[in-house]
Amino acid sequence: MSVSWSRLTLLAGLTALVGCGPSQPTVDLAAEGQAIRDASTAWLAAEQAKDYAKAAANFAEDGIAYPGEQDPLVGPAAIQAYYEADAAKKPNETFSWTVDGVAVAASGDMAVETGSWMSNNEGKEQRGKYVTTWKKVGGVWKVATDMSVSTTPAAVDSTAAKKTTSQ
Repeated sequence: MSVSWSRLTLLAGLTALVGCGPSQPTVDLAAEGQAIRDASTAWLAAEQAKDYAKAAANFAEDGIAYPGEQDPLVGPAAIQAYYEADAAKKPNETFSWTVDGVAVAASGDMAVETGSWMSNNEGKEQRGKYVTTWKKVGGVWKVATDMSVSTTPAAVDSTAAKKTTSQ
């Protein structure tokens, strides 16, 4: 089979054009990471101000929160209702968190935030770790999933310990 030089040149030119087509825009991962940190800080400020509508608005419409031993909560309305009910049970509770790290996907549309949290309710302090996944929705970072775990050791029932040792 014989291929003419002109056809081969045309094929090479087309291949070069396809390869040199519009490139994907590069994502500034550092800027996106900072945007996540800023969004997390604003979310914390809303929670501390007890503005639970604003706090819950950080979640995507299908965003999921895993509040301890309860069933998962889906969407801002369910999350806001939980925040309000929890605050009614513990009106003096204080809460804070610190972002330890943010990893942004190369695509710039997903990210994972990790950190540490602390709460204090009537002198009972708890500490823990969390993982929050973020996704871009309409160009805005929204929480896709949020889950935390307590690292505070469980309280030991001293009466049970005494019964065991005295038997």
